[in-house]
Amino acid sequence: MRRLLLSLLLASPLAWASPAPPAPVPLDVVELVNFTCPHCRHMDAYVPGLRKRVLATGGLYRMAPVGPVLDKEPAISVRFWYALDDIAGDAVADKAARYLYTGYTKGAALDSVAGIDAWLSNYMPGLPPISRLRKVTYSPLTKYQWEKALALFHYLKSRKVPAFLVLDADVYALAGTVQRDVSGNHDAEAINMSVENLITRTETPK
Repeated sequence: MRRLLLSLLLASPLAWASPAPPAPVPLDVVELVNFTCPHCRHMDAYVPGLRKRVLATGGLYRMAPVGPVLDKEPAISVRFWYALDDIAGDAVADKAARYLYTGYTKGAALDSVAGIDAWLSNYMPGLPPISRLRKVTYSPLTKYQWEKALALFHYLKSRKVPAFLVLDADVYALAGTVQRDVSGNHDAEAINMSVENLITRTETPK
């Protein structure tokens, strides 16, 4: 009997292995930000980790600037960011967001396409041609994208950023939200932990 058990264990190790854990629920996360918001700027340090968690579920992580706003219109920096995202993709646009936060902190000239392009070129050489950036920045597309982000912001019934929407990508239903004033704590680390906890709960397969 002992030999029989031993032969079974050695003959087919895969048959005795623990079953693979079920795949996580794909999640889509939308991060709503304002480039002049210090809380958004502090939160930016946690975004790579959150993005990695979300992508591991097979979902998408999307930044969506809602401000600054001037006279009820998106600032040029917002439209420029959407143009850059459309032309160069998320990785380049997300990097640009980091330097736009810095630019507003340092008083950089970010009120024109030329000024934004000059500022970002200090940190990100090889940006798309300014002529193309200008054309897309002033196109209806960038305002439409801002309007969609603003609609999500109003859906949250909040005036505070950063705000995160976590969506179940399978059924595209809202799984939860985290806003700046979570638990009355404005600290970026606390917000990050709240988003992480929400992702962890949502990752559990139904």
